[in-house]
Amino acid sequence: MPLPTKDTKKRFKKLMKASKKSKTNTMYGATDTSKKKISTYENKIITKFEEFIKESLDKKVTIGVDIDGTINNFGDAYNTLFKRYFPDNEVFINDDWYWYKKMNYNGEDPQKWFKQKKAETFDISQPYENAVNTINNIYDFIKTHGHTLNIVTNQVTEEAREKAKIWLDHFGFKYDDIIFVNAAKDKWKYADIMIDDADKVLNNKPLSKVSIKIVQLWNEKSVGDFNIPNIGSLTIDITQKAINKFINKSVSWWKSIINL
Repeated sequence: MPLPTKDTKKRFKKLMKASKKSKTNTMYGATDTSKKKISTYENKIITKFEEFIKESLDKKVTIGVDIDGTINNFGDAYNTLFKRYFPDNEVFINDDWYWYKKMNYNGEDPQKWFKQKKAETFDISQPYENAVNTINNIYDFIKTHGHTLNIVTNQVTEEAREKAKIWLDHFGFKYDDIIFVNAAKDKWKYADIMIDDADKVLNNKPLSKVSIKIVQLWNEKSVGDFNIPNIGSLTIDITQKAINKFINKSVSWWKSIINL
């Protein structure tokens, strides 16, 4: 069960206030029938809350995993590809999100060249060290609890999307589904927990969700719920803590409403 929306929160608060008002009126001479109605109403609220707690504890969580900069060493692959086309031009270390715009494309537009050649990076890119084993171990662990692991990525062309699928399967990554988004922040629509390196993803995390940040030079100012130096450092213990954190956020929200 997902965390309630703002509209749900507003309606629930209104009901709780109405309940408390009715309870106050009962103290000042309400009939036995009124008291019975109030008691029934409050019991229904408690029952719904108990049902929600049970469903939350049994919740099936969706974990999203990014590709570039998270499990795929995209930066090195891009610089290698650049040197193939521009052997005499200097490459730069990818220490910020748009590092590639600093390089000389002999008069071509950097962003346009990036988009046109992005798919080719999958032909030469390698997974980060221990990325395959880590993701597959996490996948095997969460599946025993009924959870889902999806690849959630932003690829700029249809060709890049097709190459991404081929790349994942070539190296043997396990996952349930692959979801392509048009904007980094849209990843949160498809994951309760997101494992990512992009500052635009980390900085747009909804309060109800959980992030596992892959620390990179370009996201030092971004905050994650959990921070790891590389994908190989992601353990089952950290994953379980992230799942618990997500579930507890939902439960805590409802507790705060009940205690109004």
